[in-house]
Amino acid sequence: MPHISLPEGFAGITGGFAFRPETAKPMRELAHILLHEPNSLTPGERELIATYVSSQNDCYFCQTSHGAAAACHLGSTDIVKKVKTDFETAPVSPKLKALLGIAGKVQQGGKNVTSSDVERARALGSLRQE
Repeated sequence: MPHISLPEGFAGITGGFAFRPETAKPMRELAHILLHEPNSLTPGERELIATYVSSQNDCYFCQTSHGAAAACHLGSTDIVKKVKTDFETAPVSPKLKALLGIAGKVQQGGKNVTSSDVERARALGSLRQE
């Protein structure tokens, strides 16, 4: 529920972009980099993480749009549905399950992420150590 007056007729984040148009281009560029530029996760896996977090946020627009992108990349709507309902039993890699666990905890509050969560993800090939 927005706490500012947004223009009518815009779904999800597009209402915020209409409210502050100067933010649309850099925010879309950031989303593109995070979701589609070369990385250790495929675009489909990154879209699954966005879908899961959006479902936990109960944002229909975001979980639907990210879910559609994930399904397109992965060739399966079933994986998307399973990740949203129970990612631990979804047919995704252990690495992705570890990252989904972290994403779910961050969605609740970043301080919920434990050292063991991070170590699990690192052991499975995620989260570069700088």
